[in-house]
Amino acid sequence: NMIIPHEDTFWSDRDDVTIVSGDPLYTTKVDFMQKNNIAVFRIHDHMHAQRPDFTYVGSAREIGLDPKYETAPNSHRFIVPETTLGALAAQIKQRTGARALRGVGDPDVKVSRIQLGVGSATPAVNNPEADVAISGEQQETDGTLDSPEYVLDAVTLGINKGWIMLGHAISEESGMLEMAEWIKGFVPEVPVQLVRAGEPFWAPK
Repeated sequence: NMIIPHEDTFWSDRDDVTIVSGDPLYTTKVDFMQKNNIAVFRIHDHMHAQRPDFTYVGSAREIGLDPKYETAPNSHRFIVPETTLGALAAQIKQRTGARALRGVGDPDVKVSRIQLGVGSATPAVNNPEADVAISGEQQETDGTLDSPEYVLDAVTLGINKGWIMLGHAISEESGMLEMAEWIKGFVPEVPVQLVRAGEPFWAPK
């Protein structure tokens, strides 16, 4: 009867209930928790404050980035055996079960240097030390750096660049397994299990 989520309980990053206080979904959810004596303890920042960050550890494990390939602790930069952008994206899709993974760039381009981002912490795809950025989410345009357009221009000019967007949930949910194992370490008398929310998106066939 205790739920420890990473993300918000009431649909806004700051869990601002004033914007949903009259919403029937909000009242139904709160009533259910009260009737069933359920406590919710959101633990967003603490996960990211861990060293190494639980979300990065979980995401790297989920998509198959072996820690031995990380260039330095907590760099989130990996140098892997050379593959193609298309093969890398296909491997990630297969490993995560993602239904709406998206990629930008030439699928046949050779890549080996990966910069990993999670959630909304999208690494800049113009990093000269990375061939491909793998991220949770990003604005397609009007961001700090418009990664899709940058990659398209790079491809036109023959520069090896790629971008793979996992989605926020896919990129961070596996980190909750790290959180569950961490909690088990100091409350062994309480059963702790990861309940996956799963990817919210789907693509029509």
